[in-house]
Amino acid sequence: MDYDFIADFLAFLAICSENKLEVREYQVIDFATSKGIRIQELATIELLLFTAKITTKCPRKVGSSFVNLCPGSLTEAGLKLVKQLSGQENKKFTIL
Repeated sequence: MDYDFIADFLAFLAICSENKLEVREYQVIDFATSKGIRIQELATIELLLFTAKITTKCPRKVGSSFVNLCPGSLTEAGLKLVKQLSGQENKKFTIL
């Protein structure tokens, strides 16, 4: 599991949440593939983030594939985690 990607992914979601932007599936996939993450790994990460109550949506598994790779927005716990990871408890997020 690529923990650096997870931190970057959470920051990406935080920026979208802060700007009240709804992240689309193609944007999530583009972001992940630009960081060298395969679709299956992205789905696993999204599933873990949802299970940990960090994001609001979970991908669905259809057969051996995942669909709806759009994590929704960050929960309050997710936003708090991003701020802790970035050391920016009281600051706005910046693109990494």
